Amino acid sequence: MAPLSSINQFLNLFIFSLLLLLSFRRGILAKPNPSALTKSKYLKVPLQEFENSMNSAMKRVRSVVSVMSNTKYVSNANVNATADCLELLDSAWELLDCAITALQNHGETEVDCECKTGDVISDVKSWLSGALTNLATCIDELSDTNHISKDSVSPSMHQLEIILHNLSAMVKPQSTNSGTPSWVEPHVLRLIQADDIKPNITVAADGSGNFTSITQATQTAPNKSQYPYLIYVKKGIYNEYIEIKKNLWNIYMIGDGINQTIITGNHSNATGWTTFRSATFAVRGQNFVAINITFENTAGEEGNQAVALRSDSCKSIFYQCEMRGYQDTLYPHRAVQFYKNCKIRGTVDFIFGDGTVVFQGCEILSRQRRLSVGGYNTITAQGRKFPENTTGFSFHMCNITGDSDLMSSLNRTRTYLGRPWKSHARVVIMESNVSDIVHPAGWAEMDPTYDSTVFYGEYKNNGLGSGVTGRVKWPGVHVNIGKNTANNFTVSVFIKGHSFIPSSNIPYVPGLES
Repeated sequence: MAPLSSINQFLNLFIFSLLLLLSFRRGILAKPNPSALTKSKYLKVPLQEFENSMNSAMKRVRSVVSVMSNTKYVSNANVNATADCLELLDSAWELLDCAITALQNHGETEVDCECKTGDVISDVKSWLSGALTNLATCIDELSDTNHISKDSVSPSMHQLEIILHNLSAMVKPQSTNSGTPSWVEPHVLRLIQADDIKPNITVAADGSGNFTSITQATQTAPNKSQYPYLIYVKKGIYNEYIEIKKNLWNIYMIGDGINQTIITGNHSNATGWTTFRSATFAVRGQNFVAINITFENTAGEEGNQAVALRSDSCKSIFYQCEMRGYQDTLYPHRAVQFYKNCKIRGTVDFIFGDGTVVFQGCEILSRQRRLSVGGYNTITAQGRKFPENTTGFSFHMCNITGDSDLMSSLNRTRTYLGRPWKSHARVVIMESNVSDIVHPAGWAEMDPTYDSTVFYGEYKNNGLGSGVTGRVKWPGVHVNIGKNTANNFTVSVFIKGHSFIPSSNIPYVPGLES
């Protein structure tokens, strides 16, 4: 890791830039609206009430940033957590700005508002949900690192969380209509077969491309591109840490196949990295597409939390990719995401986060644990904290089974479908094969107070582990959610896949099979 002095210099510059940005962006607070006392067709309350709460939220964001900027940090752990929080708070501010602007201007926002669809209620709910997720992640990191600023900023952070929760509750319910909306994006690209790719740039570890580094290739991409920018990554092992920045839109990264194009790293909590920053590959720019690539973190069980892939990319797609690690392998942190025909391998909470995600046709592979005698695996640790959040994980037509090391073991690690990371965790398993590696109880407990607030649903699964008679009897566990409820977690409804998947030419099933 970089010397502490260098990190502090970078952090001070980042804090100064962020404070300057927050000071100028929209005059710091939401602008008063002349018609704010009138009812809004998008809100349950007058716009003025919503604006007042939003102003309070924005003041608190600025206050927390100011406190953290005036604190001297003496450890790498505190410096790293601070850098993560500042990035997360900056992103949260942008999302709040988009939400209030859309409501004040009857749907009109800045062009670069994340994942703008034109459905004001859906967009505002999504932006508020994203801001809540960012805030929750920051709170977790301050707690996990025993952050030096924790006591001074925690009251404001928790109050801010309540305000954002209340703002979400002020927005009217959104329609669950699954018909094709008017904002469907044009089909700007039809992906062609791998042997006929005409990329913008080629990366090759053997030197036969434009670059040998994926990071170098991403630096050639235009900012906020409205058209796909194709990066072809040839067969090889790429030992580097990559972040697709938030201003890099429509990056299409295509490899030569699972176990052929491998992006690898070993950052972990055990070596001083925050979970958020431990990712081998992180993507923030919207409409990111990855095809035929393995993302891995080789820290092993000894590393504890060690992320292979983290995505904050709205409308991102991962097709025929592999995510390989142990604890915390895949981190769909927030935003709408789609995983098709992927392989995801891990042990503890190996699919976690608070994105709005559909996994379709994926292999979910639980690995054998060596270091923790008597321990168990949990496939999901979903992070939905409030019922208004639009987030959750949906597994459709997947194969949930053991990896080769677990299947060949005489003492297989006990595996559960998930445990609730946050109080309103939401996971649905539909029309999938569930093998007998899954414990009959199905779900593991993290906090007994969550048992009645989670939503864990199953619908028409098969396989030796799909029997529901032994499932835990929590009020939040629904062993047969019914077709109407299950339909709400399909590609066409839950992530409105018809608005972004067709342009990639990646195959998908829009609804239930039966």
